[in-house]
Amino acid sequence: MKRKNLTPILITIMLSGCANHEKIDRLARDIQTLQARVAQVEQDINALRPEVIAASTAAAQANWRLDAACMQRGSPCYHPPRL
Repeated sequence: MKRKNLTPILITIMLSGCANHEKIDRLARDIQTLQARVAQVEQDINALRPEVIAASTAAAQANWRLDAACMQRGSPCYHPPRL
């Protein structure tokens, strides 16, 4: 009589173990997928880095030229220094 009562409990425990393994396997695959995506994003960032540096350098040079032009008398943006 006691053995018949234990059988459903044992079957339930065994099936829940299988479900946990499936969840773990699915999570492991999800982690691998996310790691691949992170690696791709890192590659994209590294590929764009030279373009970002070039754009930043060009902007700094343009700002320097504008500042220099505005410091000349007669320039529409010239404002003499206040004392």
